[in-house]
Amino acid sequence: MEGLLYTTIPPLDQVKGLSEVVGQSLAFSILLVAWYRRPHRAWGIVLYSLAALVVLMSVAGCSFPLTGRLVREGVRMDGP
Repeated sequence: MEGLLYTTIPPLDQVKGLSEVVGQSLAFSILLVAWYRRPHRAWGIVLYSLAALVVLMSVAGCSFPLTGRLVREGVRMDGP
């Protein structure tokens, strides 16, 4: 709730991104329940690989931001 209150992004734009967040949370929950009910080695490999991928993508996003280059090239980030 704090994100809705203490940000400069309009509430309507925040609600538009809600479906993505809910979808990701639902997919993660389904995978986690399936892994808990049938703890096979394949589930561990898949979920650990996905977790590592998420961490690596987060590190890459923080380490190599493209916004500065895109702004210099004149690419608009807010759409056409």
